[in-house]
Formats: sequence, structure tokens, C-alpha cells
Amino acid sequence: MTQPAYVALKPLRFGTQALQPGDPVPVEAGRNYVQMLRLGQIAEISRGAALAFAQATPAAPFPEDSAVIFVGEDGAHALATFHLLQDAPEDVRGELELPPGAQVALVTFADDQESTFVLPDSLLPEQPTLRLIEDLSRQDDPPAPVTPWQEGSLVVWVNADGAPQLMTFEGLDNPGDVQSARVRPLAEEGQPEPGVQQVRLEDLLPGVPATRLMAFEQNRVAEAAATHAQASEVQLALADKLEGRITFLELLVKAVRATGDTIPEDFPAAEFLAQNGITTLPGLRLLADGEQGRDNLMALDAIGGGRADKILAALASPPTPEG
Repeated sequence: MTQPAYVALKPLRFGTQALQPGDPVPVEAGRNYVQMLRLGQIAEISRGAALAFAQATPAAPFPEDSAVIFVGEDGAHALATFHLLQDAPEDVRGELELPPGAQVALVTFADDQESTFVLPDSLLPEQPTLRLIEDLSRQDDPPAPVTPWQEGSLVVWVNADGAPQLMTFEGLDNPGDVQSARVRPLAEEGQPEPGVQQVRLEDLLPGVPATRLMAFEQNRVAEAAATHAQASEVQLALADKLEGRITFLELLVKAVRATGDTIPEDFPAAEFLAQNGITTLPGLRLLADGEQGRDNLMALDAIGGGRADKILAALASPPTPEG
């Protein structure tokens, strides 16, 4: 018999492992996987899918020996060289308070050639991070009396509720404590050109990177929604399977308790029906009647498709008259 394989649907503590949704679930003797299936903690998957999970390895976040920026917990940063991503050694895992199976990045800092393990999420690509650092550093300098964009440049205006709108930049207004900008909404085809609006300069973003950012966020939300929908489909399938199993078990209890004529000894599969507690013809008919009758018989121990067909044929045949 092929051993079932499972995948986690929820964050799950399994022995010393902390499983996340999508992780393969180890199969161990004595574990109550039926209970975990019933609670929606895991789902049964094919052996092929389980093999794919087992062979999958996380991709390194950066190319080997690429330049990265390390950012510490206090925000201090330093240039480093990324080497590889690996499972955290036991001493490193204890020092960084990481769960079993956690991964760390091996890096070398410019002022220290001895390699060091750091958390992968503390690393950023060299570019555009350096450009961001340079831009933030310039913010301490007095503002230059120049416009941030040329007139006619594409910008994104982010209003108070966070909704973005593409605009063209028309220039600055009212230099002072709160600088404002003149912008014009993009004209729709066949419509007259909209009028100029006045907005706060701090509510404007450069058009090209802002539109890239919006597209990225929209894709991320769409992917998250798709993942959620897939998980919901798995849960619905598990619920349907569980409901069908409960219905069968309830019917089996009634069949075992049914009274009436005893199943003859020469009846097809009589011995195996008795092993399942089915000893009377009325009880057998409870299981065998209806669209699910054949499936119900095959769900019994030692009753396969061939024996189920013989049982149904015998029930359909009229009894042989005596004498």
C-alpha cells in the first residue's frame, strides 16, 4: 500500500520543526493524521507532489560573491559580499534565536575578511540601496532653490486617502514653509485638457519609479489573493471528503444494527461482510441501495470492486423459491 503524503495548510509545530503553509509534513508512526486532516491543519497530496517538495531548495537571494548592503537592527549599514545561503549551524541558531531549519547568509565585510553569518532579511542589493542612502543623506542639506522635475514631467500624486493619480508637473508655487506644486491630470482621449491643480509638493512622487512600485504592489496583492483562493479550494475539498466519510460511517452503524433475515452462508462475500459487522440482508441493503451503493460496499474492508459487483447482482436477483 502506498504511504500517504501530506502538506501543511496552517503554521504547525511538528516535533522540533515549525512548519509553515506549503511545507511537507513528515510521516511518522503513531501520528494521528486523520485528526489533523479533520482540523484542516494538513492536506493529503500525491507522491509526485511530495517528491517535488522534498527536492525543492530555496533560491539564494543574491548571486554568489555579489555586493550587498547589510542593515543592522539599529539601521546602521555596511558594504558586504554575499557568498551563500545555508541552514543555520547549531551555535549560530542559538546565538540568533532561530527556529530549527532556519537559514542564514554567509557574508564578508569590507573591513573584516573573516566570513560572518547574518539573517537573510538584513541584506539589500547594492543598487538601488546606495542611491537611496545618498538621497537620504542629502536631506540634511539645505534645499536647493530648483524645481525637482522639469515642466511636463510625469509624476504621481498621492492624495490624503492614499489613492494615486498620474499628473504632469507644471512648476512650483508659493515658496515657503509648505511648498506647493502645480500639476495637471492626464487628459483622456477625446476630452478637453483638464485644468491645473495645486497640491503639496510632498505628496508627489517621480512618475517612472512610482508606477513601477504600483505595478509591483498590485501583482503582489493579486498573487496573495490567488494563493488564498487555492488554499480555500483545498480546504473545501477536504471538507467535502470529510462530510462524505461521516455520512458513510453513520450509514454503516445503522447497517450493523439492522435486524432481519441473516445473510446466507453461500451469499457472495458473506464471510467478509460479517468481518465488517454486516450480518443481515436489511443491513446490507442499507449500504448497497442508491447511487453510492457500490462505493459504500467498496469502502468496507476486503470488499473490492469485483466483490461489490457480485453482491449487487445477488441482491438484484429474486430469491430461489423453496420446494
